[in-house]
Amino acid sequence: MYRYDNILSQPKTRRGAIIGGLIVIVVIITAYLVICHHEIYDASQSGVAATPQPLTAVLMFTGDLMCVYETQNMAVQGDIYDVKAGFDYVKPILAESDLTIGNLETVLSPSAPYRHEQTMITSPDGLQQNCNAAATYLEALVYAGFSAVVTANNHNLDAGLVGIAETLDNLERYHLPHTGMFKGKNDSRFLLADINGINIALLSYATAFNTFDRLYSTQELNIHINKYDQKKAALDIATAKKEGADYVIVFIHWGMQNSTSVTKNQLTYAQQLADSGADYIVGGHPHVLNPYDICHTPDGRNVPVLYSLGNFFTDMNEIEYLNRDAVIWRLELKKDSSAAIIADESYIPCHIFLDFEGQHCVTVPCNTQLANTNARRELETARERIRRALGDKTQEFRPLKQPH
Repeated sequence: MYRYDNILSQPKTRRGAIIGGLIVIVVIITAYLVICHHEIYDASQSGVAATPQPLTAVLMFTGDLMCVYETQNMAVQGDIYDVKAGFDYVKPILAESDLTIGNLETVLSPSAPYRHEQTMITSPDGLQQNCNAAATYLEALVYAGFSAVVTANNHNLDAGLVGIAETLDNLERYHLPHTGMFKGKNDSRFLLADINGINIALLSYATAFNTFDRLYSTQELNIHINKYDQKKAALDIATAKKEGADYVIVFIHWGMQNSTSVTKNQLTYAQQLADSGADYIVGGHPHVLNPYDICHTPDGRNVPVLYSLGNFFTDMNEIEYLNRDAVIWRLELKKDSSAAIIADESYIPCHIFLDFEGQHCVTVPCNTQLANTNARRELETARERIRRALGDKTQEFRPLKQPH
């Protein structure tokens, strides 16, 4: 065994060399530790390593998700509707989003006739379109990549209060978060989601219910549906922020069906929502695209408004082509220590084909490279129509080219 006292028993010159060597080693180790401590201290004091990167989130919105007569007829197999193929071309795009939201414009009520069984239903004001589909429609939405749906729209009461309860049960069964219709008075009036560290609140309102709301008491309506009211919306927005929302997005069902023009009420409600604290406003119901614009608020904020995102899945053809021009709206947010703000906003133009590659009702991005000349020409024409419909205050999404 090597002993420390062996050093002292060595000849003087050798002992001196050994001691000198040990001193050199000690000096080197000490210098190394001092340098490391200095570098660590400098890094912590400089703030470079401690500076957090901004949080980011990519959100995507779509227009109305319908499951109407011809779609049901073509897809029905017993009690199952399989329309997943209609989303095959947009599924890869939606997969790039951290949160994808669509407007579910149908109830899912097995207690009432489905659309293919009964096209029209009787309301206090006469015959109305029946929008009711089987719950298996949700399989396609989950397959496509939708992570939440907003539900306030004019068809909420097509199957009555029972239809609302059954629709909400089905959404929960398919694990699809939602807001816009409610089971009870204590249900939250908004959906709050933590997306990559950014707390995003989603609110959903409608301005009309095909006159079926006349059949119910004010108390029942206040509990189960979300009719737009300025004071109520302001309170909901304030409550969402109080509960931690960094960014508030309001979806609202408004305007005139098949109209590309923005109504006076749309303008009024948009300004009210912006003044009440909404950060972003997304419209639906016209079943065609309406322009994008900005609301300016007294406190100096600029609030984007999409007056209508049109349809995203439908076989409507009331206004040739226009009912089937669609977009995926892309909103990128970033948040630093102070607030969440818009990093980028743009759209991906799409078109819905009634008959495409042997499938009925297929939504296809306009930049898809197709061998079929007629289909390719239809996409190019749709792309230009969409650009004109949305106006010159927005732009098409152009992904950065990947390096070779």
